[in-house]
Amino acid sequence: MCAVCAVLSQPLRAALDADRQPSQALALGALFRPVGMVLGHRSLAVLAACSFLFSAVQVSVTAYMVTYLNGSLGMTLLAAGAALSVSQLAGVVGRIAWGAVADRGLGPRNTLMLLAVLMIVGSVLTALLQPGWPTALIWAIVALLGASAIGWNGVYLATVARQAPPGQAATATGGTLMFTFMGVVLGSPAFGALAGFSGSYRLAFAALALPAALALGLLLWRARQVRREAALQAPEAA
Repeated sequence: MCAVCAVLSQPLRAALDADRQPSQALALGALFRPVGMVLGHRSLAVLAACSFLFSAVQVSVTAYMVTYLNGSLGMTLLAAGAALSVSQLAGVVGRIAWGAVADRGLGPRNTLMLLAVLMIVGSVLTALLQPGWPTALIWAIVALLGASAIGWNGVYLATVARQAPPGQAATATGGTLMFTFMGVVLGSPAFGALAGFSGSYRLAFAALALPAALALGLLLWRARQVRREAALQAPEAA
């Protein structure tokens, strides 16, 4: 499949590679330049931090949901796997739907805030699931968690591209994604350690609300800063 994708992508190569510089030498320092650019721009740094937190929630949900539903709710592996599929499908739909919400309604930053709120609600509701609850209700709750915790990526990447300096969207994306995948690497072990130490997957799922709440706080803080900066610039423009 990778070979097929490589072949199918060839017609796009000329346009995508139009700005490449074959004569530029490869250097180890160039690998860290995108990270430096992200840390040097406050908006990108906030987005990178949020992606770290969001991805930690995402990987924990996908890695441990079946184990939680099977061990804590007594669902069969087949039923737990079906619930995970529902959450994944909600995430797929969410990546498209949240983009439409951001473009035509709330805007990117407010949409990311909404997603953080939904992650908080979804995590807590998932932790409160009980054996014997109707399957439809369980699916609705895990779909809410999946739509937010799995469906945030598209809006996030589009926001990074918009906040990047002119002509540096690719560099900004590469720099922020390093932080994103740090969350992937660290999120699942942290969740597992908390579940193991406490002896409760419920507690671990409830704890997923904390990184989502921290991301929400960062987004609110940055939004307040942007408004303050705009207010200071308004008299100068006048």
